[in-house]
Amino acid sequence: IEYLGRTDFQVKLRGQRLELGEIDAVLVELTGVLSAVTVVHEDRLVAYVTAESATDTALLAAHARAKLPTYMVPSVFVILSSMPLGPNGKLDRRALPEPDVAAGEYVAPSSESEKAIAAIFSELLGVDRIGVTADYFALGGNSLTAARVVARINSALG
Repeated sequence: IEYLGRTDFQVKLRGQRLELGEIDAVLVELTGVLSAVTVVHEDRLVAYVTAESATDTALLAAHARAKLPTYMVPSVFVILSSMPLGPNGKLDRRALPEPDVAAGEYVAPSSESEKAIAAIFSELLGVDRIGVTADYFALGGNSLTAARVVARINSALG
């Protein structure tokens, strides 16, 4: 017997079992949202959404935070004009665009301490550029990596 993986969209992320369809269902409750599909990308939840008109990602995030437990709220929202479909008319998950996980306002570290801490966060979270106002959890951070961050900061900065 060769185990090839699950055929549903239940995933385990940061120690929590998630049903991605539950997240999608909450997002399409929002007025104007036509469709939503959530995927795990590099240890982050990414929600792809199509809407009738321009939709603010902050509104999507607020709606998700109000209806879902924190661990189920996507850290990145990508607005699409349409979902990519395969030849059979079903969603082609592999054709979804790469999300910009470092999107948002960037405030550069100014002191040497800030630069050292940003470098540690960047390395452990796998994000190229981290500003001083970046949201650790939105970038994929969790309690396990937080312990590693603290240990590295203590080691680097005493």
